[in-house]
This record gives sequence, structure tokens and C-alpha cells, in this order.
Amino acid sequence: HYPFARAYDICEELCKNAKRMAKEVREKYSKDASAEVKEKHGEDVSAMDWHFAISGPIGSLTDIRDRSDVPEHDDLLTDTHNRSDAPKHDRSERTQTLWMRPITLTKTSLSSWRHWDAFCQIIAGFDKDWQERRNKLFQLQEALRKGPDETKYFRDAFSLPCLPKPEDIDEDQSKTGWGQDDDGMLHCAYFDAIEALDFHIPIRSREE
Repeated sequence: HYPFARAYDICEELCKNAKRMAKEVREKYSKDASAEVKEKHGEDVSAMDWHFAISGPIGSLTDIRDRSDVPEHDDLLTDTHNRSDAPKHDRSERTQTLWMRPITLTKTSLSSWRHWDAFCQIIAGFDKDWQERRNKLFQLQEALRKGPDETKYFRDAFSLPCLPKPEDIDEDQSKTGWGQDDDGMLHCAYFDAIEALDFHIPIRSREE
């Protein structure tokens, strides 16, 4: 059983991550949005972060994600993501990260592509277009761990289609799996969605 104390600690970290992102978007929104946009959308921004605690790993959320994240150097492109002795790196020096999350729950004219609607569209795309390629999805997940170049090489090697493309994700992202965000980091757009495929339950609108 996963230790309750560790679960609470991770929940607190997840909440802090989500609040930090919401604050950053609100500040950008307040600074850059026009009066017309503010009147139409308001300034309320919500965000969320999550973690699948299946095996009960030891360490903080930051430590867990550091061990899973993409190495910044080619000599570290080895299978270290499940090792407790994997090398740690200063997150302030990172230029890329495996995670799309945290994401905003709402989309405004100043939202990046990291929002809930895009996340759900990616999952729906995998469910629809990759249904017969489930084994390739897990191999794709490993390619994504190694960065955009390896992902594109993997797709080309197996003649796989472009990855699901929500309207806010550009063509290059659907080819390499990675894209730049407002925070200056290169984020993987698809790893989170693949991880959530077996857990995600679509929420239908009232009209449906």
C-alpha cells in the first residue's frame, strides 16, 4: 500500500505546481490581454497537476520527475528513468522536460497549448488512430523519453503517422512530439497522454 504520508506530501507538491502555473498565466493575462479579451473571458485561471503513484516510489515529486525526465546530454541517454541512483540535474538549468503538466483547465486567447482540451484531444486521437498500434504506443513512449529527434526517427523508421494534432499544437509538434511553451522550456506534448490512456474517462458536456 502506498504510504499515506508520502501521498499527502506529493499532493501538496502537485497543488503548489498547479497554483504556480495559474499565477503565471494570470500575471501574463493581466499584463498582455486587451480590455476586450478581459471583458469576454475574465481573469479566472485554474490549473491542475497529477501523478500516478502506482509503485510507491521514494522521494519528493521533484525527485521522481527528475529521475524520469529527459537527460540533457547524449551521454545520459540510457535507461535511468526507474533507477533510484539516476543522476540528478539542477532543474533551473533544464531546457526541456518530459511533462506537459501542469496544465490549465480553461483556454483563453493567451493560453498556451498546455491545457485540458488539448490533452483530451490527444488522448482521443490515440484512441481513434492508434487503436491497432497499442504495442507501438509503448515504444513511442520510450522514444519520447529520448527527445524530439529520437521520436521523429522512431516514427520514420516504422512509417508511423503524425501524432494527434489538436488545433493549438503545430505541425512540428505532431512530428517530433515536442514543442516550445511560454515558459521557455521545450515540453513533450504526448508522454502524459500515453501514460493516462488506461485511466482517462471522458467527461461529457450537458448537451451530450
